[in-house]
Amino acid sequence: MKVKLFTKILTITITISLGISNIAFAASDHVESEASQVGNPIESEIPVEIDTDEFDVPVEFQKQINKHLSETEKASSVSEITVENELIATEEAEITESLTEPNSSDSRSDHVKTSGESENNIQASSDIIFSQSEQPAQVGDTFSTTFGIYQILTVGEKPTAMLIDKAQSDPNGNFIYGDTSKPWTASYKNVEYSVTEIGKSSKLTGISGTISIPEGVTYIHNGALSKAAARRIDLPASLVHFDEDHTLHKLELITVAEGNQYYKVEDGALLSKDGTRLILYPAMYQNDSYTSPESVLSVEEDAFYNNAFLKTITLTKVTTIKDYAFYEMHSIETIMYPKTLTNLSPKYVTFNCFTLKQIFVEKGNPILYDENGILFFKNENEYMLVVYPASYPLDEYCIPYGVKSISSFAFNGITHTKLINIPATVNNIYSYAFEETQIPIEFILQFSSPIKLSQSAFDRLARGSKLYVETDKIKNGFLKDFLTTNINENGGTKIDTETPVIVDYEKAVSRIENWYLCNNKKYYYDISGNLVVGLQQINQYKYYFGEDHIMKTGFQDADGKTYYFFTDTGKMLTNSGIESIDNKLYFIKTDHSIYKEAELTYDNKIYYLNTNTGEIICDSLSHSFGPWQDTIAATCTKGGSQSHTCLKCNHIETRTLSKLQHQFNDWIILTEPNCTSQGIKMHTCHLCHTSEQQIINKSSHRPGKWIINRQPTCQSNGKKLLTCNICTQLIQYEDIQRLPHKYGNWKIKRQATYVRTGSKTRTCSICGKTDLTNIPKLLRKNISKAITSSIKQRTYNGRSQKPSIKLILNNKLLKMNADYSINYKNNKKPGKASIIIKGKRNYYGTKNLNFYIAPKAPTIRSLSCYKKRSLSLRIKKAFSSSGYQFTYSLSRTFKNKKTTNFSGTSKTINHLSSNKIYYIKIRAYKKIGRKKIFGPYSKTSKVLIK
Repeated sequence: MKVKLFTKILTITITISLGISNIAFAASDHVESEASQVGNPIESEIPVEIDTDEFDVPVEFQKQINKHLSETEKASSVSEITVENELIATEEAEITESLTEPNSSDSRSDHVKTSGESENNIQASSDIIFSQSEQPAQVGDTFSTTFGIYQILTVGEKPTAMLIDKAQSDPNGNFIYGDTSKPWTASYKNVEYSVTEIGKSSKLTGISGTISIPEGVTYIHNGALSKAAARRIDLPASLVHFDEDHTLHKLELITVAEGNQYYKVEDGALLSKDGTRLILYPAMYQNDSYTSPESVLSVEEDAFYNNAFLKTITLTKVTTIKDYAFYEMHSIETIMYPKTLTNLSPKYVTFNCFTLKQIFVEKGNPILYDENGILFFKNENEYMLVVYPASYPLDEYCIPYGVKSISSFAFNGITHTKLINIPATVNNIYSYAFEETQIPIEFILQFSSPIKLSQSAFDRLARGSKLYVETDKIKNGFLKDFLTTNINENGGTKIDTETPVIVDYEKAVSRIENWYLCNNKKYYYDISGNLVVGLQQINQYKYYFGEDHIMKTGFQDADGKTYYFFTDTGKMLTNSGIESIDNKLYFIKTDHSIYKEAELTYDNKIYYLNTNTGEIICDSLSHSFGPWQDTIAATCTKGGSQSHTCLKCNHIETRTLSKLQHQFNDWIILTEPNCTSQGIKMHTCHLCHTSEQQIINKSSHRPGKWIINRQPTCQSNGKKLLTCNICTQLIQYEDIQRLPHKYGNWKIKRQATYVRTGSKTRTCSICGKTDLTNIPKLLRKNISKAITSSIKQRTYNGRSQKPSIKLILNNKLLKMNADYSINYKNNKKPGKASIIIKGKRNYYGTKNLNFYIAPKAPTIRSLSCYKKRSLSLRIKKAFSSSGYQFTYSLSRTFKNKKTTNFSGTSKTINHLSSNKIYYIKIRAYKKIGRKKIFGPYSKTSKVLIK
């Protein structure tokens, strides 16, 4: 699909004292685009000047506006681009749809961005003429390789080129030129050109995989990545300029090589190196929330373009948000602006963010604020509605009374709200204020003076939308240059032919009421369309409206009187007599005002009132008294009086008080009592100073110190006495426990043995008393618990075997014959021998031990090899043996030996290796139960096998 864009765009940035301090609003942004099959495109001419009087622009700003128009005209004319002194004129550019998926088209085809950038634009590929001459290459020459089409930028020692068209991808859809860590070069006429730039028409937009920019590339021209389908982009350390017109709708990841001095990636976002500019947040980066670093001061164009996952964005210290910053985000719900934000572009910032529910502004922002998530601009008494989130969850919305203007794109794309009430204070609605609404909307316009509507203010509404307004007012209200409005002589009015319809007066009156409700505040228009003030009679009811035109409730003062208006309806209370209001009583006069005199006689009762509020404080039967206060203080010698006052009406009551009882101070001792005489005490009344005395009974004796009357000894107790310090009378006496004997050391009188006890004595050094006590008999130890040394196996020698042993009991080495006796049994023949140990003297019991006697080595009588591969053996029988073990091997060390057991005196071994020498040895064994006790081997013999 080819689309010709005829764009001559007038962007008017008006910065005025009325509150558009740092926020620019487009006065006219009309762009027409149409597919080739529809017919001839519509061209709009740009006026050199605009009549600013129709926009109520102050005189001091008209020069600034005309200057901006002049600059815009120059920027909108046919572009003239110079590349190294070569002029390339471009009247129209054919834009061919890139190799993206069918549903990835950018809706901005209706809203083309323009800028005054001075990028070195390159010819479109359809206009490229390849240099075929044999002359040396010149600046501006173009050439092609398998990787794309290039244009020469510089020649000489360090020739450079720029990729301008037909960038090629590999079979996987990636744009990767060899080793990306090495410089990118292209060869032409035997010259290697370093590729340092990528032009805007390079066809990178068709790369669907990874775009890996090689090292050495310094400049990616604006537009090179417009509508690009890449899922990943890798930027080199050499890059100085990144495409500022990027619209990467499928990007998942962007990286920057270490060492780049201009860019970095933080939390998935591409930032300037110093962190002050947020340039790009990948559209497909999977994260549902993002908080900008405090270093970020500016959110650049298209920074969050087409993002599919973010739901919440929190900006911390940002001061500037540029055009298209949040353009067409698919999941965004909440955006939080900081108090530092003072420069917010009005141009498509949240355009087509259909899921947006709320925008919050941090408290303290000097020009922006939000009301329940709806964004407003303020400057002194000027208020502008900037953004109404597309998914704001209200069916009906009343623009707050006092708002004077509605920004461009304020209600763009709304999806829930079906009715919008525009108050009479709104006098200016900017272009595209209600663009791309997703559902039919009914508008109610209420105004008493002409309203200024910028071109296309109600353009692109959903089919079926309606505007309700009185015909005679709409005729005077719409500006003459409101191009999409037709008002005929019969009063019928249409806007945009079919889309929004303004109903005439007969139908409008059924939809427009005199009452106006906005943010729970009520207003009322009189028959002339003016907001009323003061006390008003409306439909036989009276209401009160303040100077701010808001209907008031509760107590209100009017014409020197006070009235009450119900809080739910606003109607005046018209009953008379005593009425309860908020659980308080008031008297309503026949003129419906509140009675405020001090006293009221009504129904044979006297009522007392608060003269400031009119509240009935009390009546004669319902006083509310405060606490009693002394008027004459009562004493213990005479009575007094008290009074208290009604807190409501100040009525005073009095009462008499009886005289008080004495209030005595603490007792004072005049004479101390003791054990021989009584004492006297006195206390005095602190009211009348009357004194009373009382007798204090005698006290008990006062004990002194104990006195030793007789010292104790080791033979008898002592005695001590306690007397009174005052009268010296004996109070108590006690015995002193006798002293213990002072014995010397024990002396053995008779030693204890194992068969009898002993005795010992000691003598007191004071009285000579002797103490005698027994010494218990000595205890013998069981020798069976002794530990013995190990006994090695013995070999039969024809004599009795008596191995020596050691016994240890309680860490003491026992002596044979002194502490124990030892006997041997079966200790001569091969077999199992026994040792019997019996305790003696200090030891008792028996301990049994065993050891083994093995048969001695047998004697080999003959070795013969009569048969081939066999060996016959004859031995002399060993004494008392049970059998023999024959061992043979080809190794002298008996490695890999073989053994066989036999009984008798001969043995033949078959299946031996021929012509091999075998080494043999033999030993006898004694079988004891299941155990075999082997004796020593015979001498080793060797024999050659046949």
